[in-house]
Amino acid sequence: MIELKVLFWNLGGNTRNKDYKPGIEAIKELTERDSFDVILLAECNEQARLNIYSELNKISSTYVNGSTIGSKLAVFHKLSQGQKPIQVFHSQRYSFFHYMDTLVVGVHLQSRYPNSNGVKLYKKAAEVKTEIVEIADKYSTKNIIIVGDFNLDPFEHGMTAMDGFNASFSPIVAKRRPILRLYAKKYLFKHPYFFNPSWHLHGHFGNRVQGTYYKTDSEYRVQFHMLDQVIVTKNFLPPVFNMDYFTIISGYTNLKGEQKELFNKNGAPNINYSDHFPIKFEVKKVTSK
Repeated sequence: MIELKVLFWNLGGNTRNKDYKPGIEAIKELTERDSFDVILLAECNEQARLNIYSELNKISSTYVNGSTIGSKLAVFHKLSQGQKPIQVFHSQRYSFFHYMDTLVVGVHLQSRYPNSNGVKLYKKAAEVKTEIVEIADKYSTKNIIIVGDFNLDPFEHGMTAMDGFNASFSPIVAKRRPILRLYAKKYLFKHPYFFNPSWHLHGHFGNRVQGTYYKTDSEYRVQFHMLDQVIVTKNFLPPVFNMDYFTIISGYTNLKGEQKELFNKNGAPNINYSDHFPIKFEVKKVTSK
């Protein structure tokens, strides 16, 4: 079974610091502490990618820059198969790699602001989910991890509908067999269920922050949105998916022992870093007792 620690962060919105310095410093400090296997970043320009790669290599020379010029996501990792680093592939709205019989996908779906809403984004979510499942079929794997900025909340149709991401907060539901549907009387498609642990962070009373993105939203009025999520197929249900490690990162202690907060006085993301909070998660081997 695959073992991974992953960091995802949409670094956009830092209009005060176009050089990304605060975000890069945070990524470096967080990686020093957690030793992430994979780091996925959205809205990260080419110069910032080079700077981040330089900082990561000060931590470990095994980090590889799997990004390409113009790719939607920046991908850094220290994964290899044999003597060679794994290969990362890029599409318009996502990047992916196949590692130890698992398809790992980072997404940055169409923005909901200012001209889109949950209904309009549903169609795009359905298209991307279909493409991802077809890629998994090419690798002959049912093990899929999808993480990133979905630009949808966990409860929205694009996340929960069968032909959306078909993602449930319930491990019981996520254990079900895929839903079979025949299209155009000849195309049989399997819609796998996903477990979405992000439900369990969104609005949780015990969290320091209530979502990964803050905006007054006339459509749902939730204000704190959980746009940045991770969903997994049934082989990664808890405890393989480590619920204790899964976190919205709202701050960190740097190597000097100083506490750095990623939120402002209102509890929203501090745009000196980004208008999103990062998330981290872990999948791990579980030893039978």
